[in-house]
Amino acid sequence: MKVVIFDMDGVLADTQEILTEARKDFYAKHQITPAILKGIYHLNFKEKIEHLNTHHGKEIDFEEAVAATRPKLMQLAVHARPKPGAIELVHALKGKRKLAVATSAGKHYCETVLNALGLADAFDLIMTSHDVEHPKPHPEIFQRIMQHFQATPEECVVIDDGVGCIKTARQLGMHVIGVQCAFATAADFAGITNRVVKDLTELRPEEL
Repeated sequence: MKVVIFDMDGVLADTQEILTEARKDFYAKHQITPAILKGIYHLNFKEKIEHLNTHHGKEIDFEEAVAATRPKLMQLAVHARPKPGAIELVHALKGKRKLAVATSAGKHYCETVLNALGLADAFDLIMTSHDVEHPKPHPEIFQRIMQHFQATPEECVVIDDGVGCIKTARQLGMHVIGVQCAFATAADFAGITNRVVKDLTELRPEEL
C-alpha cells in the first residue's frame, strides 16, 4: 500500500466513553434514549441530529447542539487514550507509508485527541469535517486524500469502525479493514471488508 488512512474515534482513540459522557445531558434533555442512539451509532453528529429530527419528531438545531455539547467534549478530549496497538502501528508505519487521518470530527477536537495520544505530528495529512463540504461517510474525504497523495484507490487502505464509511471506501475501490466496536461486529462487516480485526494489535506493518 502507498497510503494508510485511519479513522480516529474508535480506531486510533478509545473515545466512546468521552463522546457518550459529553452528550449525555443533551440527549437526556431531548428524551433521546440509548436504544435510539444504538441504531444510529454509525452516523456523524450532524447526521444523528438530522435523523432524530426526521424520524423521531425532534426539532433540534445542529449548531445549537454543537454549542451545547462542545465545552464538555473538549474538556474530556484531553484525557483521550489510544486504542490497543494504535501507537505502535502508527510509529512502525511512519516513513514507510503515507499516513492520513480521515475523521468526521471537528478540527479542534481532532487536534486535541491526537495531542493527547502523542500522535499530533505522526501523520502526513489530517482531514476533518472542517476540511470538506460533505463529511464521512460521503466519499469526498477519501477522494481528497487520494488526490493529495496522487494515489489510486488500489494503493490505499482504509482502517475504520463505521459500516457506512467502510461501504463508501469499498465502493471507491479502496482496500478496507474493519475494526470491531461495541456497535459493529464481524458480522456487520461481512462482505464489505478485506479483513476484520478486534483492534490494531492484530495488524502488522508489513501487511499494510
